Amino acid sequence: MSNTRFAAYAACFAIALLGLCAGVQPASADNAYTPAICDHPPDEQTHAACSMALTTCTLSTGFDKGSSDEIRACIRKSLRASGVGETGPATPRANGALEEKCLKGSLRDHIEACSKLLESPLPPVLEATYRTMRAYARQIMAHARAASGPDDASALYEEVLDDTNRAIALSPGDTDVLAWSFAVRAEAYLGLHRYDEAIADATHAVMFHPTIKKVEAEAFAVRGMAHCAKRDNWNVAADDLEQAERNQYLDASQHVCRGEALYLEVGSISRKQLAITELDAALQLDPRDARALMFRGLAKRAVGAADHDDGLVAAGDKDVAAAKAIDPTVVE
Repeated sequence: MSNTRFAAYAACFAIALLGLCAGVQPASADNAYTPAICDHPPDEQTHAACSMALTTCTLSTGFDKGSSDEIRACIRKSLRASGVGETGPATPRANGALEEKCLKGSLRDHIEACSKLLESPLPPVLEATYRTMRAYARQIMAHARAASGPDDASALYEEVLDDTNRAIALSPGDTDVLAWSFAVRAEAYLGLHRYDEAIADATHAVMFHPTIKKVEAEAFAVRGMAHCAKRDNWNVAADDLEQAERNQYLDASQHVCRGEALYLEVGSISRKQLAITELDAALQLDPRDARALMFRGLAKRAVGAADHDDGLVAAGDKDVAAAKAIDPTVVE
C-alpha cells in the first residue's frame, strides 16, 4: 500500500473527528465540525450518539469528498435523530498541529504524532481512531520491510496487533471504527501468515457493513488473499477479490490471486476466460511476474483446447515458457 493511499484512507476516516479537511485550519471555530455538546458529553447516551455521528458522517462523506458544510449537516442531523440536543456553536479541538501530523505527512510523522496524542487520556472513539491510524501506518512500513525478509516486518506487525486489539476493545458500539480496526488487524495477520485469523477478522469487518466502502473492499481483498495463500476455497477467493475491485484498484499480487483462483476453481470455461483477463491486468502492472505468466498460459491452453483454437494454445505455451525463463522454480 502506498503512502498516498494511507493518507487518503486515514484523512477521510478521521476528518470529522479531528476537525480537519483540505483547506480547513484546526484552530478555526467556524470550520470545526463538532457541536460543543460532543466535546464534553454530559451522559453515556450523548457520548454514544456523538461517537456514532462523528464516525458515520466522517466515513459516509469523507470518501465522497463531502464539503465541510455537508459533514456538519450530517452530524447535526444524526444527533437530532438520536434525540440529542445541541449546545452552543461548533468548537475547535485542541492539539490541532499534532492531529494534522497524525493525518498527514510521512509515515513516521503519522506514527510519532499519533503516539504523542495517545499519551493523554482520550474519549474511547478518539483513542480507537488514533490507534487504528497508527496501526495502519505501521502496517505499510511492515509491508515494505517484508520485502527484505519476514524478520524485519514481524515486530511491526505485532505492534499493529497491539494497537488494533486495543481499538477493538474500545469500540464495541462504533461499527465503522470496529470495521476499520478489524480490516487492519486482518491484514497484519495476513502479513504474519496467520491466515485463519486473517480470514476471521476480514469476515468480521465485512459483517459490520461499514459505511465507507473502501474499508469493506480492504477486508474482501485480505480474505481473498488469505484463501489464495491457504490454497483453498478458490471460488470464495475469486468472488472476494471481485468485490474488492468494485471499490478500489487491485495491486498486481491481488490480480494474480484472482486470476489463479478463477483458473483453479471448479466452474465453466468462461471462468478461465475471466482468468486470462485478470492476469492480463496483473501483467500490465508487472510484466515479469512469473506466476501471472504461468497461470495465464495455463488458462489460455484450457480455453484454447475447449474452443479448438490452436493459436490460443500456442500463446499459452509461450506464456508458460516465458514464466519458466523468469523463474525456473515456478510450477505448472
